[in-house]
Amino acid sequence: MTSTEPVSGRFRVAITYTCPKAVKPYIAALEHVGVDPVLITPEMGLLTNTEKMYSFLDDLDGLLVSGGIDVNCKRYGQEKHPKADPSDDTRDELESLLLSEMISRDMPCLGVCRGMQLLNVVRGGTLIQHLENVHIHQIRSEDLWTIDHDVEVIP
Repeated sequence: MTSTEPVSGRFRVAITYTCPKAVKPYIAALEHVGVDPVLITPEMGLLTNTEKMYSFLDDLDGLLVSGGIDVNCKRYGQEKHPKADPSDDTRDELESLLLSEMISRDMPCLGVCRGMQLLNVVRGGTLIQHLENVHIHQIRSEDLWTIDHDVEVIP
């Protein structure tokens, strides 16, 4: 479906996430522009029931893969770097399947931070696991979900 008309009365975009605190800004941003957010977590059982997943995607107009922990380096053929953060294989698998299906349907996908990295990997790309001496990647706090930084969009 490549129509510019929403499936229902308003556009519906799924957001993948694992941390309820971290998903709130995504929800607010979509609602601010009149889009209905639809939340997807690994606990929904979409991985174990692909028919349910396909049916679920039929009612969507797009997918937003949110940020989070590192993508498992085995997905792009590397061994884990000693300073790389841990990964979540269940989340990687779910989001990879969702992205692949949305791409096959020619539907919009947006990856934010980790989501963009996973989109790259799903499309056959690789990543540099650990960036030394890059200021923004050295910022750490006790609560990893509070880490953020400004992004400048240049058209």
